[in-house]
Amino acid sequence: MQRKTRIIHYSVSALSWAAFILSSVRLAAVYPSLPRRIGIHFGPDGAFDIFDDKGWAFYPYAVALGGLLLFELLSFLAVRARAGKNTAPGGRTDVLSKETVLFLLDVFKPVFALFFAGEWADCVLRQRPMNTALGRAGLCVAFGSLFAAAAVLITLKIASARKKAAGKEKS
Repeated sequence: MQRKTRIIHYSVSALSWAAFILSSVRLAAVYPSLPRRIGIHFGPDGAFDIFDDKGWAFYPYAVALGGLLLFELLSFLAVRARAGKNTAPGGRTDVLSKETVLFLLDVFKPVFALFFAGEWADCVLRQRPMNTALGRAGLCVAFGSLFAAAAVLITLKIASARKKAAGKEKS
């Protein structure tokens, strides 16, 4: 992996985790002043549709933490994966690029952190509806990033299987 790619990758990771940590510090500061029952989930119109004990204020942070850990795991696997070569009929060679996979993961990491630990958490802490276009677009991108993460995992698995198959054919 190139030095420039590593610098970008680690910088994006650091910024994503910094946003999550700063937002978590904000939760700790605001938590005592929250009402006993708070809105924690939004309906299609952006208004709260589920209310529960204020202990559930951690919910968007748990989702953000889970997403960040998933993206870090996938990044680790992408770096450790060996680029597989598959020679298709006609002599075409496909090579999985680690840099491309890392770039895809690095695009979604801060979006995921900023939406769940940022926009959604802010709405819960301020008890304001998420009826903004930014909130709706963020939700689509955040959940779309989960599908992208699944695609990356599948791509890594396919590349690994192709490499094993190519190794068996040579034997």
